[in-house]
Amino acid sequence: MKAQNIQAGTASVTLDSSGDGTAAVTFKRKFKNAPVIMVNAQTSDDTITTNPSVPTLSGFTIHADGGATTATTIIVGYIAMDDPKSGFA
Repeated sequence: MKAQNIQAGTASVTLDSSGDGTAAVTFKRKFKNAPVIMVNAQTSDDTITTNPSVPTLSGFTIHADGGATTATTIIVGYIAMDDPKSGFA
């Protein structure tokens, strides 16, 4: 039986005076292959964009850019899952 590795959580990203920031995420369990990742800022600031870096088997970095509210901390939710094309671990 094959099972899909799915992990989710939140990370705190501190925005600088330009409205930009990063946060490193380490997975609780390593992935067998690089996972597919989705991120979403949990904020009312609709000018901010969030993107994950290219993931490794053990984590990734969240990049936040263009926040209208600066020098603050935002919460970013993420979900990471096995890439179905690679087969499940």
